[in-house]
Amino acid sequence: VNTLGMKFAEVEPGTFTMGPDVHRVFDRQPAHRVTISQGYFLSITEVTNEQMQQVLSDYVPNSFSPESDGPAVGIKWEMAVQFCERLSEFEQSVYRLPTEAEWEYACRAGTTTLFSFGDSKRELAEYGWYRNESGGRAARVAMLKPNAWGLFDMHGNAAEWVSDWYTHSYYSKLERAGEVWDPKGPDRGWSHVLRSGGWPAREPLSCSSAARMPFPLLGGFSARKNTPTLAAVVGFRIVRERELIGEF
Repeated sequence: VNTLGMKFAEVEPGTFTMGPDVHRVFDRQPAHRVTISQGYFLSITEVTNEQMQQVLSDYVPNSFSPESDGPAVGIKWEMAVQFCERLSEFEQSVYRLPTEAEWEYACRAGTTTLFSFGDSKRELAEYGWYRNESGGRAARVAMLKPNAWGLFDMHGNAAEWVSDWYTHSYYSKLERAGEVWDPKGPDRGWSHVLRSGGWPAREPLSCSSAARMPFPLLGGFSARKNTPTLAAVVGFRIVRERELIGEF
């Protein structure tokens, strides 16, 4: 727990199979082996409106998530990075967005199934908000079951930024390279990657452990009145890096 009261789960190093993303119809992403060599702490919930206002005083909650303990949504990638930078200065610790590999590793929590709880789409409603089950807006964080590592809302609720750039060929390159250590994404791209799906998502697979998308992929989830565009669904969670103790 940091000085703002943000809670973090400790994630130990390990190796896992990342992907495949079976949700994408065109541009499917293959599975590949990834090793996370350094442990880290990951916030157990998406960053909330209250936490945003503690760090960025001019932040105003989005109407699709107005509660203080609702996830901050409508967040541009640059604002998420700014939050991490300000919090790092305030706490004198390193905070940042997770890499895509760190995000999926923590979401899976040791599993190899479609979701962190198994392959059953019917069980998704116990762990994640989707199909507007939260009343057409984001739900307050940590209302449903966490995964085995104590992380809430990894499937649905807000879509979550990670640090990686998106390109359609990156996973294929990693697959050809064999086991990869601590991937950080391509050097450039046309969008950063979004994970987790979102509460307006219609299909359970769009909230699976491996589902990923670039931000401009969809202009919105529906053409109906009072339905959010993709931009209004986007939030984030953060990594706090472990403090490495030097040798004496």
